[in-house]
Amino acid sequence: MEAGNRAVESEQWYDFYPWEEWLASEADRVLLVDIGRSKGHDLARFKEKKNPAGRLILQDLSEVIQDIQAPLAQGIEAQGYSMFDPQHIRGAKAYYMRTVLHDWPDKQALQALQRIREAMADDSVLLINENSVPETGVSRFNASVDLIMMTVFSSLQRTEKQWLSLLERAQFNVIKVWRSDNQGVGSNALFEAVPVFTLGKCWSRPLGEKECADNVSLPFSGNANLKDQQTIQEQPEQSVRVHGTHIKQEEVGRTVVLG
Repeated sequence: MEAGNRAVESEQWYDFYPWEEWLASEADRVLLVDIGRSKGHDLARFKEKKNPAGRLILQDLSEVIQDIQAPLAQGIEAQGYSMFDPQHIRGAKAYYMRTVLHDWPDKQALQALQRIREAMADDSVLLINENSVPETGVSRFNASVDLIMMTVFSSLQRTEKQWLSLLERAQFNVIKVWRSDNQGVGSNALFEAVPVFTLGKCWSRPLGEKECADNVSLPFSGNANLKDQQTIQEQPEQSVRVHGTHIKQEEVGRTVVLG
């Protein structure tokens, strides 16, 4: 559904998200996997405007990819893929979905998110770019879109709380909800999330900023076995890798559980 984003079409996620700082990637590593984005117009625009290092992968159903007529820009690779299948691009720096999950009810959305989580590396990040409607005072346009989503797709236009709940149920911690300075609550939003052990609400930003609650939650590799967890007792000089950053356990101040 592109119509819901017409007002912010000129300002894309990479204009207000500091991707150069937090998604810096080696030239031979996959920088971003763009899942379900049709013929790659957004990815081509990203390549043209920002010229990032690293590989860019466009994924959509095989019949959609085969229908691409114009050659893709250098550095963009197209792959036929269903988001409900195991993700075969493992360890990308970022996995990105724009206006894809709002087409699906929670059950299918959770399945798609699980496939991404299984493929993520310790320093991978999930970026969900969606419209989040306000809790009250919804515009007629958003209300009509919500009715369309409900009747046609058995889905819905989610509020920010509903997006946060969906990601939490998929075992992600949302680090931040990004919006441009020209947007407010109920507008196009970019949810930045990392996979975690569901032990609490604590994480660190890639540049060392830390947000913690009562317990520690650490991102884990998709290869981690949740049944084989090790408890590491506090040691003053021991450091723990959190979303690509090492923080001392004395700064955390409690036992950390790793996979």
